[in-house]
Amino acid sequence: MAYDDDPNARGDHVERTPLDEPVTRPDVSTRNLGTSRRRSWLVGIVAGATLVAILLVAVVHAGFPILVTEQPVVTQTDTPAPGWTPLPTQTPAPFPSFTGWRILYDRIDGLLHAISVDATQDTAGPALETGVTPQIGGDFGGGMSPDGRSLLFLSNGQVVIGSLRPAGPSQRVFTTIAGHYIQTYWSPDSATIALSEPDALALLRVSDLHVTPVPLQLNGDRIRLLGWIDSSHLAIVIAQTVVSVALDGGSQRVIIPAPPANSGLPITLALAPDGSQILSSSYPIRSERFAPFFDLISTKTGLRRHLAAASQTVFHGIESMAWKPGTSIIAITAQLSLESGASGLILIDTARDTVTHVAAKQSYALGWASDGSDTLIMGDCAPGDITRVALHVMEALTISPASSPKEILLTDQMIGPFLGFIRTEQTP
Repeated sequence: MAYDDDPNARGDHVERTPLDEPVTRPDVSTRNLGTSRRRSWLVGIVAGATLVAILLVAVVHAGFPILVTEQPVVTQTDTPAPGWTPLPTQTPAPFPSFTGWRILYDRIDGLLHAISVDATQDTAGPALETGVTPQIGGDFGGGMSPDGRSLLFLSNGQVVIGSLRPAGPSQRVFTTIAGHYIQTYWSPDSATIALSEPDALALLRVSDLHVTPVPLQLNGDRIRLLGWIDSSHLAIVIAQTVVSVALDGGSQRVIIPAPPANSGLPITLALAPDGSQILSSSYPIRSERFAPFFDLISTKTGLRRHLAAASQTVFHGIESMAWKPGTSIIAITAQLSLESGASGLILIDTARDTVTHVAAKQSYALGWASDGSDTLIMGDCAPGDITRVALHVMEALTISPASSPKEILLTDQMIGPFLGFIRTEQTP
């Protein structure tokens, strides 16, 4: 059915039937339609209001309570101490209990994982806070605590601590401590964390997150933290001088004097896990003329011991290193050829001044297994250089004097840096 578009049709609509015969329909006026609708609405509103009033009176006389909906009252149940801000609880809850040491890493699925050294068991744990890029390893320090219970790292100057022991789903996993920190180091007993800013040093007590400044005599110099000598002393670098700082008053004792003025030596410094020695190494760059050296200095006496074999091998710089706890062995990734620029893995026995070359698929030494075995964790990138933007490989390399090295692929789905070693069983 179609309508004629006749401009001369005044009010009447003309329809055409299937036989094409015009049929006239009368016009329907709408001038008074709005008035009628408004009256109907007003009548409906008045009637509705009257009905509501009648119902309310009936309810009151019948004795029924009138319910009033209020906004819920939010009660603060966990007030944070000044100076730190809790991150939201992550899901899932911290790791379930498992026996023995495992390797902690950040997997592409967004969760932390704990994998056994033989790669047979891989357990998922909590997620890191969205957008967080852990700064761990190298000069950043941090990583897993010596007791294997807590994770420590920096993120944009803030200190982040994660409790990874088994707990209920309501336990807060990660907590942040605001600041402008650049380094963090666990104490040997996992009870205290040394924090450094470019010109300040502080101690963070893990039990209550209380921060205590350590007095220093700086004279405007910048500092660099090397780690813990023992439970009451820290090794730090002020300008180019290495000193021992007493935590009970800030008194300073020189361990390694500064090199001659304007020498510009690119010295690598690293503190042994037990705090007894400091590795000091340097090599010439471009036109510089000096003999490369690889020395160990006692933190108690300051006596220097030159390692000739190591000095002749590691003369193009150290890219990563891992001290084997309780031994004199250091695994070092170094550039072994100036011509090719190739890096390789070597083991240095500092007690005997011997160097052993080890063939490995992955170049960078990350850390020795905490179970005391001869297993070295290797990766495809140096500690402190990894950001969460690409996949990385991690392998377990077992080095035995009686057989060839054996490598086991732990994961090729790792993002972020090597995080350390974790254990969750409920033992002291």
